[in-house]
Amino acid sequence: MFWGGILVGRVLFALLVLRLGARRTWLGLPLAMALVLFLLPLAEGAWSGLTLFAAAGVACSAFLPLTLAFATKRFSGRESAVASALIASLAVGIGMGSFFLGVLRQLASFDVLYRAAALFPLLIWVLLIRQRQDRVSLAGGALSAANQPLQQG
Repeated sequence: MFWGGILVGRVLFALLVLRLGARRTWLGLPLAMALVLFLLPLAEGAWSGLTLFAAAGVACSAFLPLTLAFATKRFSGRESAVASALIASLAVGIGMGSFFLGVLRQLASFDVLYRAAALFPLLIWVLLIRQRQDRVSLAGGALSAANQPLQQG
């Protein structure tokens, strides 16, 4: 269900970005991820669990493509290195996460793990907002247009 949510979400957000803008969409996705992770322990039964896993896929679906777009724009001239680092990070997260889940499960319940995992997208959201505020405070010529991330959206 998660990967189905990824597929549906990528199509949905490809259209939604045209209406909301890439930047606004990108900033909302970590909040959606955190919400779903917080709600997962409340699932009662197979259908609510499957629905929430699909919702998690939708919430995650556009974050990597939008991050790639903004990061390669921000680090113009280093697009290959930036894209490779982001994809490598994704692979490490998926690969390591799969193996460490068993170890973590011995230390805490799924309820605790999902709720703790909700902190990571919230941290990302805080960092994105701070980065935006830093950019705004330096406006007025202090940064060249090429060095200002997240211009559109």
